Amino acid sequence: MSNFNQGRQNIYIHPQNQQLLWNTMNKTPMFSNMNPQIKYSWFKGIIQQFYNSNQYIYDAALLQQINKETIVNRPIENDEEVVVLSSTIGFLGIKDV
Repeated sequence: MSNFNQGRQNIYIHPQNQQLLWNTMNKTPMFSNMNPQIKYSWFKGIIQQFYNSNQYIYDAALLQQINKETIVNRPIENDEEVVVLSSTIGFLGIKDV
């Protein structure tokens, strides 16, 4: 990548985006009831994994796609959680879950 993006912050790791992801995932019982240390460790790991694969996220369309992939990759316990996530993702303007 050229120096053009040097100094620009990847919007995926911006605190507001991480808070959005955290809040969305916590709307499901399995994630919200998970041991806090395990939940935090998993969240940190998944953010790091997606950041390492997508270090140059500077536009909203790509951010929505990566956010969707992040949310879909979280632990799901049952179909009810999929409904909660789907409605939340739709509210966030993320399509094609």
